[in-house]
Amino acid sequence: MINFNNLPADMTGYIVPESEYLVFSTSTSDAGSFIENLKQAWKYIALTGLPDSGYKHAGTHELTIYRPEINPFSKDIYIPVIKAAIKEVQDGESKFKIHNSVADSLERAINLVGGVEEFIRHDDT
Repeated sequence: MINFNNLPADMTGYIVPESEYLVFSTSTSDAGSFIENLKQAWKYIALTGLPDSGYKHAGTHELTIYRPEINPFSKDIYIPVIKAAIKEVQDGESKFKIHNSVADSLERAINLVGGVEEFIRHDDT
């Protein structure tokens, strides 16, 4: 059993449940571009990385790990995942495979950037 009694007073311990994770890394940045790169990483995860992976979010906590040995402003983002159900949709002669999590991922991206208007404005950049 892990003992959290010796943690500093301003720190909280948490046991992370076992899971499979997809790992995404932010691009190398500096203090001026870190926040924008972080936003772009989350946008990529929500709109492309997770929906295209064949997995969906497991509903537990994401983890972020700062990588100062690579760059003081780089970060790895761990997304807990489970296999996604896939639907095949036919549109005329074309067939598409769509992950059930696509709508969830889009909604998550919109919420991350502060609503639909902000999402559309960020998408134009």
